[in-house]
Amino acid sequence: MDDLKTSHIDKTVLEGYFKNLDKKIWEKLAITRGKVLEYLGLAIDNRTKRKVKMSSFDEKFMDELPPNMEGMLKTPASSHLFKANQECEKIPEDKVQIFRHLAKLL
Repeated sequence: MDDLKTSHIDKTVLEGYFKNLDKKIWEKLAITRGKVLEYLGLAIDNRTKRKVKMSSFDEKFMDELPPNMEGMLKTPASSHLFKANQECEKIPEDKVQIFRHLAKLL
């Protein structure tokens, strides 16, 4: 699980939700609170009641880009994502089925 955004008017509801979620996953949750959050490359600003302002590609992002960004690609994904290592150790079929079942629940 990665990059989950939750909100609720009652802070105690979220605390219970996080406590329950913490029991079900194997890593400690990193929880960020506040009126302005960075989420999936966006800055989400909740400071104005009943209005959410979203901005992306802020100065921090632009500053971290490499100086030479020339070239064209058909996909933003790295090519290694589409290559399988045929020599790697295979996952046992029972674990494959469990993984597929859990992935469907997400």
